[in-house]
Amino acid sequence: MKYLLLILTLNFSFAQTDVFDCARTGTAEEMDVFFTSNPKIVDSLNKRGSSPLTLAAYYNNIEVANYLIDKVDNINGNSDDGTPLMAAVVKGHVEIAKALIEAGADPNLTDANGATALHYAVMFNNQELASLLMNANASAYMKNNVGQSPLDFAKMHNDKTLNTILNK
Repeated sequence: MKYLLLILTLNFSFAQTDVFDCARTGTAEEMDVFFTSNPKIVDSLNKRGSSPLTLAAYYNNIEVANYLIDKVDNINGNSDDGTPLMAAVVKGHVEIAKALIEAGADPNLTDANGATALHYAVMFNNQELASLLMNANASAYMKNNVGQSPLDFAKMHNDKTLNTILNK
């Protein structure tokens, strides 16, 4: 009994303090506790306007991201910081980006800068993500707030492979 109490105390002390912390570093089981107590919590926004799914994508918490993909009301969850797909792309998290696209994430949504996920894939010279987004019907021609498209960024990089991907 003494050991069981110790284990329960340790588990409780490492529990996530809120849904946003859980999205960053928690487990699907911990997120399920939040969801079970209040299903709408997975669609809430933190002070910056980011959803738990956006945070899970940004911090590469694959387990929680996959859990949330099936639970959120809006997989695109767009905010000034962008969508969950943009968060995954900015950080180069291919597995999460694939899961979001397979679940219907829109690659052509824009953030406060008018940038799309493809803008970020090209800016960070991520050919794998650029190809993934193009295969998901991302537009290489959408202009951001300063009038530049992903194709414009690809030309600036002078990367033949990236230019080929975007000119499909």
